[in-house]
Amino acid sequence: MRGPPARRIALSQEELGRVQKLLASRTGEVRVSDRCKIFLLSHEGHGTSVIAEKVGLDFSTVRRRLAEFRIRGLDAIHDRPRSGRPRRFSPGRPC
Repeated sequence: MRGPPARRIALSQEELGRVQKLLASRTGEVRVSDRCKIFLLSHEGHGTSVIAEKVGLDFSTVRRRLAEFRIRGLDAIHDRPRSGRPRRFSPGRPC
């Protein structure tokens, strides 16, 4: 295992329900689903390396997402707004 073990996160009943609802959604983004899995597995007491293996992500990604949860709470499920001009795509025009 690389580095010190990550602290387990504790989800409230409301947060747990929200995470499970997002996981059950078939139309959600993959990255949101992965983050929900990370938070849920950490809540269940699994270590960072086990979570990384189960979700199929890099160890450092899992650590970063757990650290983000500690800072932003459940809002860490979604990306923060990006700075700069938004991308513009025209319908029917190849990218």
